[in-house]
Amino acid sequence: MRHSFRNKFLCLVVSIFTSLVCACSPNAAKAKGQLGDGGASQAQKCHMEYSFRGLGDTIDIWYSDHFFDAPSTEYNPHLATLSSLCARYSMMRSGPSSPSDDEFYKEQPNRVKTFYEAIGFGTFAANDDYYKRTAFDTIGVACASKKVGDYAIVSCVIRSGSYFNEWENNVFLGDGSNSHMLHEGWYNAANKAISFLGDYFSKNDLGSKNIKLWLSGYSRGAAVMNLVGGLLDNRFDSEGKYVFGMSEGGTTNAILTHDNLFAYTFETPQGANIYCKDFKHPKDPLYNNIFNIINPNDFVTKVGFGKNFGFTRFGVDRFITSKLNNPDGFDENRNTVKALYGRDKEWTCDSLKLYSLSTAKVATDITNFVTFAIDLITTFVDTGTSVLPGFFTEDDTKVNYDANVLTTILLDEIADRIESRVNYKNLYEGPARLMVKLFVNDETGGGQAGDIILTILKLGLLGVAENIFGALAKFVWGFFADEDEVGFFDQLEPLIYVIARVYSIFPNEILGMVASLSDVFSNHDTELCVAFVKAQDTLYVDDYNATNPDDQINLSAFLNTASFRRVSFHNFNDLGLYDLDEGRGQRVSVDGHYAGASEVTRCNRGYAVGYYHYLTYEALELFMPPYHNYQLNYTEYSANIWHEVTAKSHVYRLHNEIKEDEKYYMDTRVLYNEPDEWAGVDTRSDGFGPIRPGS
Repeated sequence: MRHSFRNKFLCLVVSIFTSLVCACSPNAAKAKGQLGDGGASQAQKCHMEYSFRGLGDTIDIWYSDHFFDAPSTEYNPHLATLSSLCARYSMMRSGPSSPSDDEFYKEQPNRVKTFYEAIGFGTFAANDDYYKRTAFDTIGVACASKKVGDYAIVSCVIRSGSYFNEWENNVFLGDGSNSHMLHEGWYNAANKAISFLGDYFSKNDLGSKNIKLWLSGYSRGAAVMNLVGGLLDNRFDSEGKYVFGMSEGGTTNAILTHDNLFAYTFETPQGANIYCKDFKHPKDPLYNNIFNIINPNDFVTKVGFGKNFGFTRFGVDRFITSKLNNPDGFDENRNTVKALYGRDKEWTCDSLKLYSLSTAKVATDITNFVTFAIDLITTFVDTGTSVLPGFFTEDDTKVNYDANVLTTILLDEIADRIESRVNYKNLYEGPARLMVKLFVNDETGGGQAGDIILTILKLGLLGVAENIFGALAKFVWGFFADEDEVGFFDQLEPLIYVIARVYSIFPNEILGMVASLSDVFSNHDTELCVAFVKAQDTLYVDDYNATNPDDQINLSAFLNTASFRRVSFHNFNDLGLYDLDEGRGQRVSVDGHYAGASEVTRCNRGYAVGYYHYLTYEALELFMPPYHNYQLNYTEYSANIWHEVTAKSHVYRLHNEIKEDEKYYMDTRVLYNEPDEWAGVDTRSDGFGPIRPGS
């Protein structure tokens, strides 16, 4: 069954590339508009063409040597776009035709080599891993350079796709004892990349020992490159200088200064850690030469867990606009991005809907559930994710939800169930690695999004079965697992148990995640990421406007924060959130019915509400900007006269400041059901006003 799906999936994306023509036009037209910053006024259009196995790329790239003039701690939108393109072309579009497809493996580095040649970089080199079949501990690294004045500009990129068997390494967190508390798999890969850099400097005459080092990567490649940047930042001496070759044993010493280390990463998972005692805090100004471009709706950027685990990123995070963190600028941002992405292309990344499953439909009889599960999986394998919503009922109790809200809730609950990184290492890491080995590999071209979605679908169904039928879930597994998966239920059971527990708390979110996976996954796409980055670059926005006079777009800058607050309420009825700053008034309202379910009657843009009505209590998930002055009122109600109204406040500090005793995920019980007593935190220091019972 799985193999049939993969074959169909491969027909859609097939293999890729080679055969190249590239040219940089010295007389290319300059973009119109504000071009006086970051080397834009000297930028040229460089042309790249590349093809392999019938599929190709034809693109124009804006480039200037002057992108590297300013200190690396000054964010450069033009260098950011160039870096995103470098990362995009570091990967193959699909996988090998078989594990023995040597032609594919030998071709892997040539796409990014073509990119480098287009912008005038030479002395290309790639490590051995780039040329061979991926494995648990491989990491593709490539370098190219260009002599400019007194410096050699050296670019280093991590292969940022076509991971296949490297997926197993992504769930190899370790307990931190072997990696300074950093993600162990990515820490090991980062050290391999740094070692390759040392070899590159020792083996090549770059024309100068003084270098400007430019790092880029996307997704897993971004996670590794973020650690490369962080580790190198910790090697600078008191004068801000580091000499390659001294520790690597090379014969040519390459001299790097802090201001000449440029690092741009995209959709970056979290591999640094706030509990690391050997390096400076990940948000220390030391790392202000590392810029991470983050889409809050991309769940990959939330891995590994921040909550309970302490994972974060080195350096400065810049955030793409989302409904929650920039509601006023959201529509204009999407208009610009869609134009640069391609108005004729399907746009699904903002199409999230949540669904529920009728318990009566499947829970009354295990036979009904098995029939439903087999039908669902078979239909998915044959036709893809678009069929999934038809199996569920749309959930209209969630207002203004997006993938950011959905994945935050689910990943937090999973982190709570796992409890700690040590627990993960001892109880869950083995099953997680086994799961990836089973479902995501290159045996038949696997490792694509479809295989990952199918994995989550199967585990989600198992979680539902375990929650409803308990021990009989093992019996269910045998009906929709492939032959090579049947014998692994016991080893996967810890993961299934976690999913079952999360399902019992957030059933509609789990089902919505399954039914909307294609929309959630669409937020993690290199072409989309490049469009978001181009939207904040005058070179590409002005160029578009010059060639599309009837479709003018506006520059859309990144945000410096995506912080938000989440408040969880249990046992309430009426609820109102008032923003007291500048007389903004009521933002959220939930009207109660006292003897039955309440309903959300108001939820402004920039706020999200998830309402839950159970037999014995009501619950609410409320998301809001964190630093306003709020008042949150409630009226209690429950069928249980001894109930206690409780609320939990969670602060997600997604920004670049360090605060004393900083916890990126702060859980605080802020409300107790004691008449006439106000509870909460200081309205100005933390931005959350008093919470009080209603009359």
